[in-house]
Amino acid sequence: MIQPHIVEVIYIGSNENMSFFNIKSQLKLVELRNLNLPTRMKFFKSLFASASSFTLNSASVQSFTESWPQIKDYYEILLKPFHEAEKGNLESIKSYSGTLLEKADDLTIENLPAEYRNPKTIETLISLKNQTKFINELVLQDADEEIKAALIKLKSIFYNIVELCLAK
Repeated sequence: MIQPHIVEVIYIGSNENMSFFNIKSQLKLVELRNLNLPTRMKFFKSLFASASSFTLNSASVQSFTESWPQIKDYYEILLKPFHEAEKGNLESIKSYSGTLLEKADDLTIENLPAEYRNPKTIETLISLKNQTKFINELVLQDADEEIKAALIKLKSIFYNIVELCLAK
């Protein structure tokens, strides 16, 4: 029997040809390797079914990024340094931390679209701004190990904002 798992599919952008999604699962890969083949296939089918059903809602997600261009700008700056840090390269975040901080300053309650304004989203937005400031301070202190952990937390906070806005 397959273990219960949560699949999280988050729209991150698109171009004229395709949409891009970040797919996460709380079923660890180690556990997945221990499953027999039919059970593994069920897991992957459910994963792709979740992604497919989410694709149907990409129009509302696209309107999210179009209605709040500052969050899109912020994410475009965050993406490269985060992926480079995952590979162990912190030079990118060290180069972009000031720009990321500027983009975080552009994320204001005033430019947050009215349909997404609620106490939880505003609280999470403040956390995102504080975490971005914290990362910039860590970069200035050259605290490499702390930067990695802080970036992971920042990405999680960012995705929380996306989820809160899409759940409206």
